[in-house]
Amino acid sequence: MTEPYFPIPSQPAPSQLAAPPPEAPQPLSPLIRWAAGALLGAILLAVLILGQAFLKPLVCALLLTSLVAAGVTRLTALSFAGRHMPQGLATLMVMILVILGAVGIFSALSAQINDAMMRVPAIVERAQTALYRLSALLSDDLAQGLADAFRDINVTAWLRLAAGSAGNLLMTLVLILTYTGFLLAERHWLPGKIRLMVTTDSRRQKFNEIALSIRHSVHLYLVLKTVISAITGFAVYIICLIFGMEFAPLMGTMTFFLNFIPNFGSVIATVLVVIFALIEFGTLFSALMVLATVGLLQFVLGNIVDPMITGRGLQMSTFAIVVSLFFWSAIWGVAGTFLAVPMMVVVMIICTHVSGLRQVAIMLSKTGELPE
Repeated sequence: MTEPYFPIPSQPAPSQLAAPPPEAPQPLSPLIRWAAGALLGAILLAVLILGQAFLKPLVCALLLTSLVAAGVTRLTALSFAGRHMPQGLATLMVMILVILGAVGIFSALSAQINDAMMRVPAIVERAQTALYRLSALLSDDLAQGLADAFRDINVTAWLRLAAGSAGNLLMTLVLILTYTGFLLAERHWLPGKIRLMVTTDSRRQKFNEIALSIRHSVHLYLVLKTVISAITGFAVYIICLIFGMEFAPLMGTMTFFLNFIPNFGSVIATVLVVIFALIEFGTLFSALMVLATVGLLQFVLGNIVDPMITGRGLQMSTFAIVVSLFFWSAIWGVAGTFLAVPMMVVVMIICTHVSGLRQVAIMLSKTGELPE
């Protein structure tokens, strides 16, 4: 057989063919990213609402553990006769102080509430007298509306609610202290767990930066807010003593706790003090004097001293704080009002260190400038 002039090249085997290069993954469209973010946000919101009975004490325990751990670190750093206190002993001492402080505050507050509950008939009678005197200064329709509103108040129901809230508060306090004790017991193994969870050095460094920033900012807010609230509560207590009010300790304690609620807590505390003054004295002039004194104190401490001390360190937008207050109070109730600012601090710091969420941190900040 004659060979062809132009030989036909042999076909390579299928195994000898070069594999095509892998295609680069296509980036997700903005619509898909937004949809995924909205779905993740909806799931997170559902978890926060449905799991609030578990999450609220856990968040409080994490904050308390962070503060106690800082106290333990400072205590072990002290030198006594050339020796440092063992970490276990320092932890035990700080936890005993925390438990004694919590029991003391709860006992004092319960005693003041019980004293006020025993005087409810006298308080109601004084309130009726003050209302009749106040009605003379108002129009007939407004006076009748106030009388109807006061008549509809069920004092017994309010007393039962207060007693139930005190019992729930005690159970929550015990749960928080229990969580805190176990978290402190396992604090020694936390660095090793982080090393096993975060394998690369860059990610571990980023994680440590976020954790240190959150701890510093939350500690700064809680410590300074506690000091300012304690000064405000003690000043209100002294003012009430000067005016001769019977419930001066209750007014000071109530002001201390309400001042932890940003923006609105001081207003609520001032209104309650003025209402008690109006009920107790029965004259509008005395109530206005209390309003002028306590209102001036709250204005100076809340609008000048507090922002001057805490605002420089946190640099958070006032509008964002108000939105955070309403958001957390809507899903976690009264506890959310106290946790709104610490939770916002955590969100802002995480958004600051995550490149894709840095725009959110800029919106939450006061001036738009974020710390490096």
